[in-house]
Amino acid sequence: MTSDASQETAGLAAARREIPTLFPYLKQYRRTLVIGVACVLITAATASVLPLLVSRTLKHITQHLAGSEGLGEQRLILYFLAILGFALLSAVFRFYQRWILIGISRKVEYDLRNDLFAHLLRLPPAYFDRMTTGDIIARATNDLNQVRSMLGPGLMYPINAFFTMACVLAGMCYLSPVLTLVALFPPLLMAFGTNRLVKVVEERFTLVQEQFSKISTYVQENLTGIRVVKAYVREDAEVEAIRDLNRDYLEKNLSYFRAEGALYPFFAFSHNLGRFVVLGFGSFLMMSPRWGFDVGDFAAFLIYLNMLLFPMISIGWVLNVIQRGVVSLQRINEVMDTEPSIKDPADPCAPPPTRGEIVFRDVTFEYIPGRPVLRSLNLEIPAGATVGIVGATGSGKSTLAHLVPRLQDPVRGEILIDGVPARNYRLKDLRKAIGLVSQDHFMFSATVRKNIAFGLSPEEFLADGVVEEASRLAALHDNVIEFPQGYETLVGERGITLSGGQRQRAAIAR
Repeated sequence: MTSDASQETAGLAAARREIPTLFPYLKQYRRTLVIGVACVLITAATASVLPLLVSRTLKHITQHLAGSEGLGEQRLILYFLAILGFALLSAVFRFYQRWILIGISRKVEYDLRNDLFAHLLRLPPAYFDRMTTGDIIARATNDLNQVRSMLGPGLMYPINAFFTMACVLAGMCYLSPVLTLVALFPPLLMAFGTNRLVKVVEERFTLVQEQFSKISTYVQENLTGIRVVKAYVREDAEVEAIRDLNRDYLEKNLSYFRAEGALYPFFAFSHNLGRFVVLGFGSFLMMSPRWGFDVGDFAAFLIYLNMLLFPMISIGWVLNVIQRGVVSLQRINEVMDTEPSIKDPADPCAPPPTRGEIVFRDVTFEYIPGRPVLRSLNLEIPAGATVGIVGATGSGKSTLAHLVPRLQDPVRGEILIDGVPARNYRLKDLRKAIGLVSQDHFMFSATVRKNIAFGLSPEEFLADGVVEEASRLAALHDNVIEFPQGYETLVGERGITLSGGQRQRAAIAR
């Protein structure tokens, strides 16, 4: 019991902690949200009138069959038209509630996706060394879809269920307060059972998401390193490894769906139990004249009872959606809450001049605390000088180059650019003044022109001859003009349409 209580408390604490982070996104659409909620209220109100109209219609018919003075055929036609009108009105506002509220969830998803991608680009390379690419992609795709579901159906259905249940219970109490109290017993049973099942669903869904991230990472690594896989004849071994991961994913999914699948039969049983109780006790009320409960009231009460089925089921389904959404939102917020370790200074100085003097003053850098890669390095590179750094593998040559544009920051010491500490410049200004060609000549899925012009502003990109001139300086132009589409030739994600040397020259031109 202590373990269950602690898990429940942890789940509620996670929801209270994570869900408020979405309020700034929802606040942008508060007026539209109010209109959507109003549509839900009108939908519930108009739908709840229908059973009362059915009751009046049946009473009119029974009075006519009993030989009593009826209200006439014209009044009966008016009842039919009223039923049709309210049903149509409910359908129209139901359409608008879905259009508005689901639309808001899509817009929030759009905003959140943009913010997540922008935040990822602000994080330093060290963050991506710690996180796997597949896990990041899973958070930006699968987890984001779960959050959108929580904001769309997860927001619309609870509001709809609340207003529908309020209107339906008001109608039931109007017909028979006593029978309403009796009919509330099965929903109380359902609420208790749902609370127990939802905790299990949340735990198992977390395991599913974690396994999905592992699969995404493994597939991404194999596709990126496909040449290595084939060169070492590892196809069969890699297929077997992904089969094991998929098997674990299948088992976790089946375990999750077993828990989720128990919810809906439980809802159906609770509702059928409610029907049984209402039919039994309602029949007794209808046969006792002192209660004034006739066949029209009984038919309307049964319609109201059926109207309660969807809210009851939707509550359980929504709790499941919210639990999944909270788990996914927590994974997204782990990224969003990560503060960039390399930031712009509070009071940046003017953009660096183009002389290019670089001074390393007592610089120490370490990837692992206590194990420095560079220790108390002092180095002065005059403006315009050409310097070659040589050393053994792992001696810090690439690290030294990455410190200049602040892809990494030293643990101690400082780097000066033209006499000014590099930390005093805005990152954007500093990096625009530096050309970097890394060992990994990465090519984006775009044309040769766009790859070479990747670092240019739109105005520079549109300038005539800029890309061609850079290509000539990198000794690439003669090769490019022989391609079928020249500079408009598409290049693969890893530059697979270019040779190794051409990728290197394209990186130099860039």
